[in-house]
Amino acid sequence: MGAIRKITIEVDEAEASGIDHAVAAGDYADAEAAVRAAVRFWNRAREAEISRLRALIEEGLASGDPIDMPDDFFQDIIRRGNERLAAARAGS
Repeated sequence: MGAIRKITIEVDEAEASGIDHAVAAGDYADAEAAVRAAVRFWNRAREAEISRLRALIEEGLASGDPIDMPDDFFQDIIRRGNERLAAARAGS
């Protein structure tokens, strides 16, 4: 684990209650251990998301040369989306 550095954080009542509950349930020895676990989880999730996005970029680059889109391509998508939204609102 490298050097340890102490920092101070503030959390809202719901977050503090979640930490307290996890400690009381025996999942963690203390609030510090619970927060360390949360930070490790956050780092792993962030790294996984970055890897996923890099893979999608590579997939896109490997998919071939770009193709020209008609000038109204995106306007058509927006128009169809607005029509679907209007229909959904009319049905509710």
